[in-house]
Amino acid sequence: MPRFEPFHGLRYAAGADLSAVVCPPYDVIDGPERDRLVARSPHNAVHVEMPVSRDGEDPYAGAAALFHDWREETVLARDSEPHVYAYRMSRPGDVRSTLGYIGALGVTDEDGLLPHEQTTPKAKSDRLDLLRATRMNTSPIWALSLAPGVSSIWKPSGDPVGTATDDAGVLHEMWMVPAEAADRITRAIAAAPVSVADGHHRWETARNYMREHPDDAAAERVLALVVELSEDELQVRPIHRLIGSLRAGVDLPEGLSPWFEPARDEDQEVVVVTANGEVGLRALPATRQAAPHDADAERIQIALDGLGIDELTYPHEAAAVREAVSAGQAAAGILCRAVSADVIASAARAGERFPPKTTFFWPKPLTGFVFRSLDG
Repeated sequence: MPRFEPFHGLRYAAGADLSAVVCPPYDVIDGPERDRLVARSPHNAVHVEMPVSRDGEDPYAGAAALFHDWREETVLARDSEPHVYAYRMSRPGDVRSTLGYIGALGVTDEDGLLPHEQTTPKAKSDRLDLLRATRMNTSPIWALSLAPGVSSIWKPSGDPVGTATDDAGVLHEMWMVPAEAADRITRAIAAAPVSVADGHHRWETARNYMREHPDDAAAERVLALVVELSEDELQVRPIHRLIGSLRAGVDLPEGLSPWFEPARDEDQEVVVVTANGEVGLRALPATRQAAPHDADAERIQIALDGLGIDELTYPHEAAAVREAVSAGQAAAGILCRAVSADVIASAARAGERFPPKTTFFWPKPLTGFVFRSLDG
């Protein structure tokens, strides 16, 4: 079962304006967004989360040097005691929030941490080179615990040790969990399976680094935000499909007919968007049998594989799909529904993976609230 342990957090010194120095995880930052973050502060976490080469310097060595300088200049300070940290994300206009715990989560085979989705081909050397150079977990993976009630073991009280508001208006807050409650949290998480929700490439990078350093106990863990897998704690958004091109004369709704049938508005599961309009479809019984989870991405993937379509991008917003098709930037789009927490839990218990880009957990924990050094 998974090990989840306190660690000596490396945090921005007291009084820092966290909203100016935190950043999103690297995989959702593009070039213009990185430039905006860099302009906010010379100490913004993006400098070490997404380092770039300066004057021919190795960018990863540059990130390691920055961590060293920031510690020397007391921009960053190491907590004197190991902690589990409570982390809460409150969405604007929503009475619910997401509460989880940040700690060091085991990545060995014995820890039994399971991936939630298959991953798309993507170079992982960037994250591995960064970890090799800095020996630092810069941003947490997001993991889901099947332990019931784990998120209610300790409720935040008192002033947080860190607070920031992101560009979407989400309030992020962090507290140090008292030792006695931290012990109860670690034991509860260790008693039930844990599945990776977000950060699969960082998880795989941590495992690769562990294999390179078999005698390094610190390499057997990764910085992680663990959240209870429950509808109350999660907001899962859909990820849609944009198809770059289709063979001449192919009508996508008709092409999908071996797997999907037309559906009324109240029965439709996916919506196909083309230049000719929109068509609602519902999976046929054979498709449901082949893909038993109620996850549109899983059923759509069977059909796309059957049609030989692999030129895909994955927008999070339906409006972006419609705009791209209308502007002729894509041949067609497929709008999917969000996957429910119950479906995710069922797959996690069975150790089953969804296709890539099935779930989008939102909001995402920010980089810079706390770093984890493998050197303690």
